[in-house]
Amino acid sequence: MVNKCEQHRKLALAIRLIKRNLRTSIVAVHTNLSATQLRTLYHEIHGHASVSGMFPESDRLFASHQRALEASIILTAYLNCAGADALRRIDIEALLRAHDFYMDVRQECTGLNQSAIDLTMAWILARDLRSCVVDLRTCPCGIRFAVHEQQRIRAHCPVCGLPPLSTTNAAAHSFTPPVPTDAGHLTDRFC
Repeated sequence: MVNKCEQHRKLALAIRLIKRNLRTSIVAVHTNLSATQLRTLYHEIHGHASVSGMFPESDRLFASHQRALEASIILTAYLNCAGADALRRIDIEALLRAHDFYMDVRQECTGLNQSAIDLTMAWILARDLRSCVVDLRTCPCGIRFAVHEQQRIRAHCPVCGLPPLSTTNAAAHSFTPPVPTDAGHLTDRFC
């Protein structure tokens, strides 16, 4: 029998995730709550049914340099928050912190012409990083950037334009990304 505190913790997590529009099937994975419970909860919170159907593919984020850069921010922050564990399982708390950091960084930017990457797509990126469909590579300038195995744009640093130093998943994943110290107040929320 699951104790009451654990039930409340799972319900509180489900509410946090649903408020951020995470797909209920993903919420079920992280909370072990039933699909019926989660659909009802989603409807109570948002006033409409949850999105259903197939998940979007992460390769669509790699059709433009701006989107690839945004995916890189999320994944680098996620690796900083979750550590090596990110390559074994999806740490939902670390992903929430990484997505919050990304949203803070995005708020500081001007001239962005596309909507923000939502939490569901961030989860898909984390899943694809774990399965090596998406890889983080290191540029000679020190920037980490994401590369998708089926991306439509040339794989190069989104900042300086140079090709990566590492080209294999093992070499790229073995690098521990540094926490940026020059990002001002944004580093307060960066793990």
